[in-house]
Amino acid sequence: MPLASSINFKDNRSTEYHKTSFGLNDIFDGYFTGWFGVKNVSNGYDILGYLEGYYINKIRFFIGRWNASDNGVSGDIAGFFGLKYLIVRIKIGLSNKVQIGVGVPLIGRYDINTTTKEFNVYVKRPIRPSIYIFCQYYEL
Repeated sequence: MPLASSINFKDNRSTEYHKTSFGLNDIFDGYFTGWFGVKNVSNGYDILGYLEGYYINKIRFFIGRWNASDNGVSGDIAGFFGLKYLIVRIKIGLSNKVQIGVGVPLIGRYDINTTTKEFNVYVKRPIRPSIYIFCQYYEL
């Protein structure tokens, strides 16, 4: 699975913007930004939306927001990460292509590249399309 370095992220604001705009550097260790999607028939990805948020390493917790690229729907995300797995709860249902209901928890395997500060998550689902998440993270 390719890492996020080849992707143009929707949020290209500076780390200083995140520190000063929200005053969160006393609470959070950093922030992330990226996209989520499903694989298409040509082994590429159909980007379904974008996400951004903040994380706390000590308790392995993150919060954020997402927005769908096809219909302007958006919502909140929150979850935990550790032991190579990420659990995320999505507050509002996503697009029909992904078919995630309101508040449904997803569990996915993640990989981190600490050199390039990228991570990706693979959420395998038995009946519906698997979800891929590619993000860049920044330390505050």
